[in-house]
Amino acid sequence: MEPKKKKTSVEWKAPEHEHLEKDLGWYFFVGMAALVLVLIAFWKSDFFFAVFLILATGLLMVFGSKDPEVYEFRVDSRGVSIGRKVYHYETLSDFSIRMRAGIPREIVIRKKSSMNPFMHLPAERHIIANAREILEMRLPETEFNETFVDIFADFLGF
Repeated sequence: MEPKKKKTSVEWKAPEHEHLEKDLGWYFFVGMAALVLVLIAFWKSDFFFAVFLILATGLLMVFGSKDPEVYEFRVDSRGVSIGRKVYHYETLSDFSIRMRAGIPREIVIRKKSSMNPFMHLPAERHIIANAREILEMRLPETEFNETFVDIFADFLGF
């Protein structure tokens, strides 16, 4: 019996995030929450914040209704690629596997950069297993601790 050959690269396509269809109740909840915050901003005479809230709510509703873009992902000996952008291992710090309901759902890679340090790569279980095998040779695996942004994005359905 021959030894199992290690994978050297794995490629897949996936939407940038899991799309959850937003119903009328979602738009109503977001609109009401924004209205309450805008009224508080006016009460505090913070008109710039009120304008910001109105613009942010509009953008949230527009982005909530759009289907996510589909990207090509690749993990290989050079680094991690998302579309045409390659992140070499020298610029990456570590990686984690994000679980949802006990099932691996995405690979989270931390960049050494402080601006937007996390990359989320959604993938199926078998792809995550193959990518993990490659990543373990180059980066340490750490436990994924969900950030407030992750929790809030999940709450909003992004």
